[in-house]
Amino acid sequence: MKQINKRIILIDGNGLVHRGYHALPPTIKTSQGELVNAVYGFCLILLNVLQKLKPDYIAAAFDLKGPTFRHKESADYKAQRVAGDQELYNQIPRVKEILKAFNIPIYTKKGYEADDLIGTLVNKINHQAEKIIVSGDLDALQLVDEQTKVFTPKQGIKETMLYGQKEVEERFGLKPKQLIDYKALAGDKSDNIKGVPGIGDKTATRLLQKFITLDKLYQRLKQIDFERTRLSQTEQEIIKPGVLKNLLTGEREAFLSQKLATIVKDAPVKFNLADCRLTDFKEQAVVKLFRELEFTSLLDRIPKSSRPSLDNNQTTINYQVVRDLAQLKALSESFSNAAKVSFSIETTDQRASQAKLAGVALAACGKAFYLPVLYQNKEVNFSGESPLPYLKKILENPNSKKIGHNLKYDLRILAKYDIKPVNLYFDTFIAAYLLNPGRRTYDLDDLIFSQLGYRIASFKNLTDQVDLKAVSQSACEKVDLGLKLKGYLEKKLLKLPKLRKVFFEIEMPLIPALAKMESIGIKVDSQYLKSLEFKLKVSLLELEKAIHTLAGQDFNINSPSQLEKILFIKLKIPAGGLRRTKSGYSTAAAEL
Repeated sequence: MKQINKRIILIDGNGLVHRGYHALPPTIKTSQGELVNAVYGFCLILLNVLQKLKPDYIAAAFDLKGPTFRHKESADYKAQRVAGDQELYNQIPRVKEILKAFNIPIYTKKGYEADDLIGTLVNKINHQAEKIIVSGDLDALQLVDEQTKVFTPKQGIKETMLYGQKEVEERFGLKPKQLIDYKALAGDKSDNIKGVPGIGDKTATRLLQKFITLDKLYQRLKQIDFERTRLSQTEQEIIKPGVLKNLLTGEREAFLSQKLATIVKDAPVKFNLADCRLTDFKEQAVVKLFRELEFTSLLDRIPKSSRPSLDNNQTTINYQVVRDLAQLKALSESFSNAAKVSFSIETTDQRASQAKLAGVALAACGKAFYLPVLYQNKEVNFSGESPLPYLKKILENPNSKKIGHNLKYDLRILAKYDIKPVNLYFDTFIAAYLLNPGRRTYDLDDLIFSQLGYRIASFKNLTDQVDLKAVSQSACEKVDLGLKLKGYLEKKLLKLPKLRKVFFEIEMPLIPALAKMESIGIKVDSQYLKSLEFKLKVSLLELEKAIHTLAGQDFNINSPSQLEKILFIKLKIPAGGLRRTKSGYSTAAAEL
């Protein structure tokens, strides 16, 4: 067979949206309160696919509202399904926005499911490209062949599995095409495909391993006169009397189930492979959407050709590296009269107890500098003098307000070098938290991206091998854009008098004390804590007894399944509006 050098990804949109919604917690919301867990999960998988599978072409398919041809064949098809949460469906337009920004075409057709459209595209593509179907479930495995595979999340979102013919046979003991007849016999509860009553998974598998197809199985049954003596020994081991009876009485259900389970390959959709070519993303559209959805942690996973970055047009000041003693003295003098100084430290470790000071970036008076402290080379020479006294003079100047991000950490590191910054005015970490305590991350680079739209590189743990130019650029961007972020956050705080008071009168003055407490520890009254522990245990036992009395029986209060039965089955408390899990209604604290 001629080798295929091109690859197309076919995305089951609805399947991935459902997977993301049910796999990720409902706490994933934007600062405006918009639930985006399904969108986030979808984006995680999409970026994973782009990175791992490196497709040449890509397309997505979605269901449309309304009945399909399967509902006409069987009124019971999917009839048992409870309507999904509206919060799930509300996220589908957002997912389509993401696909549009990535220039990924979307296929839909009234009366057909996404699987049917994917099956049709697989058929139309034929030998033009290798096909990989990305889906949140395993329904598409029947389409697997020499040129078609299925890529699906294995556990939750992060773990994945790529199914080829070998993997399908290893898992199910059947060839991909036999999975249709497997459902015809055993049914599929998720879609309310009944199959043959009384035929389970193991029996269905054994029957197809012996007879290959549903048609051949029933042809053989019609050849015998329904007496077990006419069956071979092997057949008798599989087709017990009860199984024979179920197969004969359930023939109609078997072939109807076969029809319902079969993915259509000739849906009336127009398709041109060239329309699915993976082109450069619409960078600004992706940036805008990710910023709006606050998916800052995903930005580094966007392919480099479309990654937004900070360029010279976005900066307002020049960045410099302090390389010699003359520059160091000039820096100290120029910052002596600065009203505000923004600073950001670079360290060898994120753990304050282990970290050493590698360098410091400073911004004031329209200038930003990076001062190497630990790693100096032939490009940096302070003529034997330590830069620390000069840094101490700048940061301990009581006349300049200090601005930074997570200043508590910075104070802990600087204290090791006898540098104690004073007049701490604004911590963007604390301000961002007070304004939006529900964010997933408060990293400076994430905040700069989500609030200002700029993307900067960041170094977590510096070593002497890191390029000085790259470190200085990153560090200077932090202090420069940190000043802009401070301005943005401060405007918001000033409009909220109560929050402003908490920030300036409580949070900021507490930073030095908290930094010192974290460094040297605090004294505790162990005897009091032991007595408190005893009191709390007694209270818990009393509460547990009261709960059991109200419930009318003893049960494990910490068991979600037992609690659900007590609340909603025994006590018949209305469960409307609660999120459903696989086992029933959620008893999570937030839901209750």
